Amino acid sequence: MSTFIWIVLMLLTILTLFVGETELTRKHIILIILGVTFFKVQMIVDYFMGLRKVRWGWQVAMFSWSFLIISLIGFAFL
Repeated sequence: MSTFIWIVLMLLTILTLFVGETELTRKHIILIILGVTFFKVQMIVDYFMGLRKVRWGWQVAMFSWSFLIISLIGFAFL
C-alpha cells in the first residue's frame, strides 16, 4: 500500500508542475496547487504518519494545522 500511495504522491507532484506551466490565471494556479498540496498532506498524515486509525482528535488537529498553514500561504499569495 505504501508504494501505491508514494506513486500517487509523485503523480500529484507532477500534476502541480504541469499546472504551473499552463496558461491559467495566477489565482487559479495558486488555488489548484494549494488544493493538491492539502490533499498530499492529508495522504502523508493518514498513511505514512499512521494517523488514519487513531482517535478523531489527532486527525482533527492535523487537518486543522495543515488547513491553517495552507490557508495562510494562499492568503499571502492572493
